[in-house]
Amino acid sequence: MLKKFGKLDNALSCTHCGFCLPVCPTYRAENKEIQSPRGRVSAILALRNGTLTAEEARRSLSYCLVCRACHNACPAGVRVGKLVVMARSYAAVVKPWPVRVFHGITDHDVFSRWASRLVGWYQRSRLRKVVRGGGLGVSHPVVQRLDTLIPDATPPLAMVSVSPSGEGKPLRAALLCGCMARMFYPNVADSVISLLSRLNVSLDILQGFGCCGAPHRESGDREAFLRQAKKVLDGFSPVA
Repeated sequence: MLKKFGKLDNALSCTHCGFCLPVCPTYRAENKEIQSPRGRVSAILALRNGTLTAEEARRSLSYCLVCRACHNACPAGVRVGKLVVMARSYAAVVKPWPVRVFHGITDHDVFSRWASRLVGWYQRSRLRKVVRGGGLGVSHPVVQRLDTLIPDATPPLAMVSVSPSGEGKPLRAALLCGCMARMFYPNVADSVISLLSRLNVSLDILQGFGCCGAPHRESGDREAFLRQAKKVLDGFSPVA
């Protein structure tokens, strides 16, 4: 059992000092030891030693946000976020149906672009004002909360390549924008493009792959992660 879960050895360095507690968002919200980084280390060590099965450990680790805030707080160098991701690879987190629907959209470039346009239409329409005002019977707190979580949609990136504005022979680079950056935060990519252009860098903007796969990796869904990662890597082929 120890050999099977040897990648989790970093958990042995935990001294349970508690420096991680104030920076962990789930512990601050729940005030439960199992929802703290050191509580998750205990679950990971139990998995490593065979006291917990992978499925039992999954239930204990499923609430971790993998924000890695605890990494800087830990004096012993325990990387709980990375440990959680590795532990989830043995038993992936079960995704609720809204998450599966969301990934069904963001995993595909065409679907994500249509979703971005639909969200943009919703935000510009009177329907959003009705929802925020509690009309049409949508005054439920969950609906109101979902509305506030939607970022302001802007036109998605449509450029394929960007020429540099500097002098001399330019460098060449590929810009990888994930689904959220392309759908909701293209202003961030615009700033990167503007900066690199001024630094005389020729940019190829990768398109057509949907989600990069990071959410799947962090939930332990290896198959979906490899599928999406392959799409990203395939996007580099014309750039090489």
